[in-house]
Amino acid sequence: MAPGEISDLVRTPYGFHLIKVEEVREADDPYEEAKPEIIERLKLAEAKDIAVERAEIAYEDLLDTDNLAEVAAKDELEVQVSEFFARGEPIDKQTPALPQIQEVALTLTAEDKFSQPIETDQGAYLIEFVAREEPYIPELADIREDVAAAVRQEKARELAKAQAEQIRQALIEGTPAEEIAEQEAAVETFTTTPFSRRQRYIAEAQGNTEEFVKAAFALQDGEYSTALDLSGNYGVLWVADRTGLDMEQFEADKEDLRRRLLTQKQGIVLQGFIEELRQKADIQISPRLVS
Repeated sequence: MAPGEISDLVRTPYGFHLIKVEEVREADDPYEEAKPEIIERLKLAEAKDIAVERAEIAYEDLLDTDNLAEVAAKDELEVQVSEFFARGEPIDKQTPALPQIQEVALTLTAEDKFSQPIETDQGAYLIEFVAREEPYIPELADIREDVAAAVRQEKARELAKAQAEQIRQALIEGTPAEEIAEQEAAVETFTTTPFSRRQRYIAEAQGNTEEFVKAAFALQDGEYSTALDLSGNYGVLWVADRTGLDMEQFEADKEDLRRRLLTQKQGIVLQGFIEELRQKADIQISPRLVS
């Protein structure tokens, strides 16, 4: 239909309607834009399905051979032996603390030593129980290097936070951010793309989007945030620009938005009403009607 045209009578779940086209907006083909991402996701999904299927076949072979290395060799895979780990700790240097694996691994015994296939975002796993180490308090000499590394890491975090607070004070006193970045090799400045209060992911937030957004929207123009933890690094935020509401566009779309919201609410109410009727109804099926 072209702008200005009126449709024939149209029936919907909410009654009968006449539709008048006010405007037609040309749109890009969303499929073409999303096609590369769709293809990659399909490839990833297919690869995961294949991995799970191969793991299930391998598990069936394990029931006969009782030899994980032999079964893995059929698929040209190698068995990886983890380090000792506790709940919540990384499994080894290549594998993080995956709850799905740890929940199963900590229940295995020498008698029941093989797990069924475990599906994770990193792939499918088959686990074999090798040994269990009872909890103990290690000698200081055995963990001296680990303790020293942890202390150094904590000191580095404290220094990074203190430096961020010093940078904040310099910004408040009027030193340009670019000048600070030139003087401090470890300091860099960046400007994010515009984001809203409901933003779920900001790359620059380094995994701390919720606190990043909260801190940003608490700032007034000209203010600087306190040092914000960005996965071990620290940053100072300030408002570079604000994108306000386009009132002209809002007024143009207001009626359409109101109609959509009304339709959505009507649908919710109708669905609730139908569900209530279903719960109250005494439904009987006659064999004569379905035979």
